[in-house]
Amino acid sequence: MSQNARVSAIMAVYNPNHHVVRAIESVLNQTYPVSEFLIINDGGPEEFIKSVLPDDPRIRYILQKNGRVAAARNTGIENATGDYLAFLDQDDFWFPEKLSEQLNLVEFKAVPCMIVSPVQVIDNQDRVLKTTQTKLEIYLKKAESADQLSALLAGNFIYSSVPVIHHSVFKVAGRFQTRFEPHDDWAMYLKISEHGFPIYFYVDKPLSVWRRHSQNESNNWVRMLRTSSQIVRHYQNLPLPASTQDILKLKLCEINLDRVNSLLYRIRPKTFRKMVPHFMYEFFMTNRKLNQYGYPAKKKSLGKSIKRYLISLVMAWFNR
Repeated sequence: MSQNARVSAIMAVYNPNHHVVRAIESVLNQTYPVSEFLIINDGGPEEFIKSVLPDDPRIRYILQKNGRVAAARNTGIENATGDYLAFLDQDDFWFPEKLSEQLNLVEFKAVPCMIVSPVQVIDNQDRVLKTTQTKLEIYLKKAESADQLSALLAGNFIYSSVPVIHHSVFKVAGRFQTRFEPHDDWAMYLKISEHGFPIYFYVDKPLSVWRRHSQNESNNWVRMLRTSSQIVRHYQNLPLPASTQDILKLKLCEINLDRVNSLLYRIRPKTFRKMVPHFMYEFFMTNRKLNQYGYPAKKKSLGKSIKRYLISLVMAWFNR
């Protein structure tokens, strides 16, 4: 274990509900105690969050002008004093041994690195979802990759309530970028990998819990697809190996298919029918090539596109 390493927990909040109580408790009850717990209120109401904060000297409550989650995380980074910074979202929580198990992977507290682990997925009623196993399988497969940057570029598999990152990493890799929200976390992990910092993977079991519900930032599909495209195009302009460029091409094909489906299927069906065959063909051919690298894209996007294309053709025929 990284003996005597000080850990600063950082949680951005904005108008949280009762789930934040469990999140707070999960941080303060770690078997490897945090040295401080920074709670950054991103310009939201204060009455509720202040009422549920326990009397613990490790808590540092900071109110800032609304700047969204990336700005709040950056405020936490700027004010943290720990050797390692551990991030948590307001609706999620950690299992008690989370920090202890992760820090066991690092020998010295001065090691500049990122430590990650799998997640358990639950719904708003705390029921464990079947997607937990799928996400675990993806995580374990990518954790074995010798090329972590390519594994991350193929798709983010590190959830935002998972990483423990050495403080010094941010001095080199920079901070979370608001322009990439809600993929600011993915962009940050890519920067860390791009700068050559090691990523240590805990693989035994999930250590964090991600709560899926309708208010998740990840449900804002239009913004997610736009920022995903921006991140991929940024890396396409870098001098990366041919295999990595192929992975980026596939990721962009997947994003384009999802954009055509989400933006055009119902609003502009004629444009959808005109564009989707090209993107389906491009996706299929690129995905076929990418199997050799072990990073094939999810076929769900292709299957959804085929189904919607056929439905759209039938509807157009009946509406003649």
